[in-house]
Amino acid sequence: MGGFHYPGFSSIISRKVPEQERSLTYSVICSGSHLGTLLCGSLGSVILETYGWQTVFYFLGISGLCWMLCMRYMLINRHRKKYLPVILEKKPPAVVSTKDSKTPWVTLFFKSAFWSLIVGHFCENNAFFILLSWLPTYFHENFPDAKGWVFNVVPWVVTIPSSIFGGWLADLMITKGFSVTFVRKFMNTITMLGTAFFLVVISFTTSYAGALSCMALAVACCGFHNSGILVNPQDIAPKHAGSVFGIMNMAGAIPGFIGVYMAGHILEVTKSWSAVFNQTAIVSVFGWIVYTMFGTGKQVI
Repeated sequence: MGGFHYPGFSSIISRKVPEQERSLTYSVICSGSHLGTLLCGSLGSVILETYGWQTVFYFLGISGLCWMLCMRYMLINRHRKKYLPVILEKKPPAVVSTKDSKTPWVTLFFKSAFWSLIVGHFCENNAFFILLSWLPTYFHENFPDAKGWVFNVVPWVVTIPSSIFGGWLADLMITKGFSVTFVRKFMNTITMLGTAFFLVVISFTTSYAGALSCMALAVACCGFHNSGILVNPQDIAPKHAGSVFGIMNMAGAIPGFIGVYMAGHILEVTKSWSAVFNQTAIVSVFGWIVYTMFGTGKQVI
């Protein structure tokens, strides 16, 4: 589902929302995924401890079906009578040439800005998926008395406002005259270097409060990604934002299984969480370097 959702609204925003309003619009929409993680981390933890892991999946599945039915009623059934007469009165559309609608992949593949998006998104998602997947295990091993609903909730609570604030700040900077290129790279700097910094700091932290704070701040920095690289396909390819985002997001999904597996392998071999966090920080810094050198906010195709 996510494979269709994100490219779809990326394409819609690039065509319908002015450039100086895209960052906030995109960040607000993307914060919905963090809200889902928050709800799953809080309610899911309670359900898991009370009724078992099977019930968590039943709850999420039924919730998804209920939400789909509500959206169907609100977005389709309630407005069907309003728009159906208008659609029936319209004349058949004229044949439109598909020449301009095709994505020029060959041209795009020779653009360094396109590859910087892929590398940057890959590196950021590597940190995000490792934190998402291994954060509960880290706290269970190092702080066994900690409550699951606390460390599964706190990091995601701060991510939602950081995502929205990042979008607001990016749009404000563009409105004030900063170039789109500078704004995207500035947001990416907060994302990559901020995440890397707090991952390194947590290696030297021994207290539960300190570890929880570092994790929360690292995840919060990931929220600025929504107004940086994630919205950048709309800058470099406004007519093909959905297609570009799809390829970028495909690359970003790879760390979901390779990065998480490698983190587990490193942990098994070294028995050190510091090694896991440090290698994740190094990957984040690499992504920051690549995007800083080759990224742009100008249209390339």
